[in-house]
Amino acid sequence: MFNIDENEFKNNIAQKIKLYRIDTQEKTAEKAFISVDTLSSIERGLNVPSSLNLVNLCNALNVTPNDILEDFILNKDKLLTNKLNVEFTDLSLDDKSFILDIIAYLKNRKI
Repeated sequence: MFNIDENEFKNNIAQKIKLYRIDTQEKTAEKAFISVDTLSSIERGLNVPSSLNLVNLCNALNVTPNDILEDFILNKDKLLTNKLNVEFTDLSLDDKSFILDIIAYLKNRKI
């Protein structure tokens, strides 16, 4: 387990939210059911969103909490597996087969 620095945590969340936000702060705050001041303070790394605000922000940004918090998740293999499953679902049969061929190649290559 590692110790998470509070300022690094706040700044990382701020950067991720700014990265994923495509609307104005006003529009995003409205979609997330929070005030513009609250969103602004989160994006400036002054505050960490509450659990409820984080979920509402993720819904407004069309991302998951994992997308925002992934840099602090220790069990990344599970996170990546979940992401792969979601992305894999919408692919055509040919594309799925192609990706499986790539995975087989990667597993068999000499490093």
